Amino acid sequence: SLIEGESLLNDGSAFVVFMVFQDLVTPDAPDDEKLCPGSTPAAGCVIGRFFQLALGGVVVGLVAGAIMHWWIKNARFLRGPTLELAIVLVGVYGTFFLAETFNCSGVLAVVVLGIAMTARIHVLLSNEAHHAHHFVVSTIAYLCDKIIFFAAGMISVRFIR
Repeated sequence: SLIEGESLLNDGSAFVVFMVFQDLVTPDAPDDEKLCPGSTPAAGCVIGRFFQLALGGVVVGLVAGAIMHWWIKNARFLRGPTLELAIVLVGVYGTFFLAETFNCSGVLAVVVLGIAMTARIHVLLSNEAHHAHHFVVSTIAYLCDKIIFFAAGMISVRFIR
C-alpha cells in the first residue's frame, strides 16, 4: 500500500504539471479552454496555476479530512456500518468534485484525504464498517483497474490500424 500511495502522489503531481503545461502545446486553443489565456502563457500565470492546483488540492483534502473525521466520529455512535461506509464514499467523491469546482487538483485532494483517513479516520470506523470498507474499496479499485486497461486497449487498437 505504500507503493500504491507513492504512485498516486506521483500520478497526482504529474497530472498537475500536465494541466499547467498543456497550454504550451496548444497555443491555438480558445482562451476559455486554457488555464492561462493567450498564445504563450505568462510565467507568472503558469506558476500561479501550478500552486493553485497543487496547494489548493492539498488544502481541500485537509479540510475534507477534518470534516470526515468529525462526521465519522459522530456517526459511529449510531452503530450503523452502512452509514459509516456511505460517509466515506460520499467524502471521497465529494472531495474530488469540490476540489475540481475550485479549480484545484481533485486527484491530490483525494490523495491527501486518503492520508488523513489512514492517519486518523480509519481507526474511528467500527469493525463492521472496517470490513465493509475494505471489501467495497477493493472491489471498486479492481473494477476501475480493469476498465482503464480495457479502455486503453480499445484506444490503442484505433491507433495501430
